[in-house]
Amino acid sequence: TSPKPISTRGVFEKYPGVWYVRFADRDGRIRKEVAGTKAAARKLYNVRRGEALKGIPHKFKTKRITFGDLAASALEHSKTHKKSYQDDVERMVLLVDWFGNKPADTIRPQDIERKLVETATERKWAAGTQNRYKALLSLSYRLGMQNGHVTVNPARLVKHRHEDNGVIRFLTPEEEAKLRAVIQPKHPERWAIISLAVNTGCRAGELWNLKWTE
Repeated sequence: TSPKPISTRGVFEKYPGVWYVRFADRDGRIRKEVAGTKAAARKLYNVRRGEALKGIPHKFKTKRITFGDLAASALEHSKTHKKSYQDDVERMVLLVDWFGNKPADTIRPQDIERKLVETATERKWAAGTQNRYKALLSLSYRLGMQNGHVTVNPARLVKHRHEDNGVIRFLTPEEEAKLRAVIQPKHPERWAIISLAVNTGCRAGELWNLKWTE
């Protein structure tokens, strides 16, 4: 089920960070329209309300898909298929703030790159953080392509940041002696494999798959 909408005089948050407007046109028919951010929704609501008061008919042209539309679909997908849904919700708030009310097919790779670089500098993001935002953007466009809403994915052309997450760490002889003093008395049969891991750096799966050769 969708989150309970948060309303404020004609605008409501249908998905986290994705705001819509609800208004009556000149004929009294209730309309709903995606706007993107809360600020954009308030402006759009005032425009639509003003049109209705002036008797201007509401014209529904072929709808141009905004990034806000893609974001809403991506969050629905994430909620069903991803364990990182709550992380996606938090990240999407910023992405919608950047691009929410922009037509999705007008957002260029350089627009995404610029926003990532500016925000990474301002917030002191690590490379991995930039990559997570880029990945969520890419997911939004990929799903949009599958649904026939867009034809290209500009996020794919944005450079992937190199993540240097490796930490080289060796136990000192003193640390190894302390580890042995704790483990060997309780589990003497396990010390050999632990010692091999400590001195080779092999992962558990690599160790268990080792075979004797003649």
